[in-house]
Amino acid sequence: MRLALGALTVLTSVLTCLVSGWMFTMYFVLQHPGYQRRAVVAALIFAGAAAVIAAVADRWRPAEPGRVVLILWALGLTALGALAFFSRDPYIDMWQVVAGLLFMIEGPLTLIGAIRHRVIRHPPSINVRFPPCSTSASGGSAHRRGCLNIKVTARRDSTSLPVSRSS
Repeated sequence: MRLALGALTVLTSVLTCLVSGWMFTMYFVLQHPGYQRRAVVAALIFAGAAAVIAAVADRWRPAEPGRVVLILWALGLTALGALAFFSRDPYIDMWQVVAGLLFMIEGPLTLIGAIRHRVIRHPPSINVRFPPCSTSASGGSAHRRGCLNIKVTARRDSTSLPVSRSS
């Protein structure tokens, strides 16, 4: 499921990059009134879609501020897509309809991915020895004298800490 979600999100983000890059270029070529503002919006959309691709490449594991930015991006992109797709403008450009539909698909996919995958890359480990062990000068093994080595791995997404014995 995670792989399919990531692949579908990357596909829609790549398409979003292509559409917004095309629109950015065409705004400067055609230079309709207000093209500078629209070009900036297209560039921001391109940058946001590229950030989503980077997050999926990082297996949805950005730091917490990055996750908040992804969630805000997903909500904003979905709203922008709905505004573009359901526009009542009589002079609507067909690219606006395509982009709006694409944004309404990419936004929820990004939102699901950013909220659902909350696993950190390398959980911190703490090695605890109880009671403190030391080998004696006579060459005795620490295991024969009742030492217990415990490795604790902390996970951000669980409330309990799993404990495993290592020998």
